[in-house]
Amino acid sequence: MDPVTSLLRSDLKLAQVIRFCGSNSQRILSKGYDSDYEALVRAIISQQISTSAARAITNRLLEKVGESGITPDSVSVLTEIDFRSVGVSGPKARYILELAYSLIKGDLNLSLVHVLEDEEVVLTLQKIKGIGRWTAQMFAIVQMGRQDIFPIGDGGIKSAMIKLYGLDSNTPESEFFAIAENWKPYRTTACRFLWMGLDKGYFR
Repeated sequence: MDPVTSLLRSDLKLAQVIRFCGSNSQRILSKGYDSDYEALVRAIISQQISTSAARAITNRLLEKVGESGITPDSVSVLTEIDFRSVGVSGPKARYILELAYSLIKGDLNLSLVHVLEDEEVVLTLQKIKGIGRWTAQMFAIVQMGRQDIFPIGDGGIKSAMIKLYGLDSNTPESEFFAIAENWKPYRTTACRFLWMGLDKGYFR
């Protein structure tokens, strides 16, 4: 059974969101970036800011590095002042630079995480300075295309679930996880529909 059909059958409330958004699964397939480094840089930039702000900052960073794109080599020559000029905060700039240096020196090999199980991927990436659980999960979703990730720490996901299932801000996380149990093994796809629902105005 494909992910969308599985979700339509397992969760009637989520099914309403899926139908509102359009159930063509091709529209929500993960699209990775040219390199694992770029994916992590984008995720770091996105930490605790809106999607539109993250997109604008990333676009300015792309203009700064030029045709080479976001690579360890192109980023390692930038200064914190360069980062601040495009809207990246000091701490995020340091995380991004330290990650670049580690990859250039060979102290870190991101390709190794691709053979790990989902939770091992997240735990391994969290050992990198500046990479929290949400950032690691976004990497697993966007760059690795893992299908059963549930980023409960994402504000958008929590907000959508509160509205969809009649919860409130004091609802324990265990209840969110219990709801998401119905989505297994396609929790990533479910979350993508929740994000799409937010973007398209379903939860207004």
